[in-house]
Amino acid sequence: YRYEASRPDATPSSAGASEARPCSRPMVLPWASVTYADAEAACVRVGKRLCSPTEWQAACAGVDNNVYPYGNTYVPDTCNGVDADGIPGGADDDVLLATGAMMQCVSADGLFDLSGNLREWTDDLRGTTAMGDNVYVIRGGEFQTPWPGLTCAFDLSQAAGSVPLPTVGFRCCSDTAP
Repeated sequence: YRYEASRPDATPSSAGASEARPCSRPMVLPWASVTYADAEAACVRVGKRLCSPTEWQAACAGVDNNVYPYGNTYVPDTCNGVDADGIPGGADDDVLLATGAMMQCVSADGLFDLSGNLREWTDDLRGTTAMGDNVYVIRGGEFQTPWPGLTCAFDLSQAAGSVPLPTVGFRCCSDTAP
């Protein structure tokens, strides 16, 4: 997906409620607070799947193996991390933005928001909790993440698959180009 997954009824001010199918559209709020299983099922509904760590890393870093999707030097207001002001003109607002709202936060392949805005589920299973819940890697940082967690290579964020977190969304991948 070029953009973070969103619901079909999402708008610039609402993430929507329909879970019929995930979309990849600019300038709508992305689909957040989703469990791993629900994100995985949403991708399957459109003939895709959650991205593998290798796919996610390649999409973010590109052929030049960039540190950030946009290059090798951290620029605070390029992607929606903790240093960015999501709503200019007032206080420093760390808020979720519409997909593609930060137009410079784009990879060489034209994928938006791989750094900041929402962390994204990947199919990278890292273990289980004491209660037996699978733990997966979530990539990309989110709107409250400081710069070290916004790099393409950062893969230390993990979450239990059954927990819907407000700062976690997803992106679908496929074996063939759309």
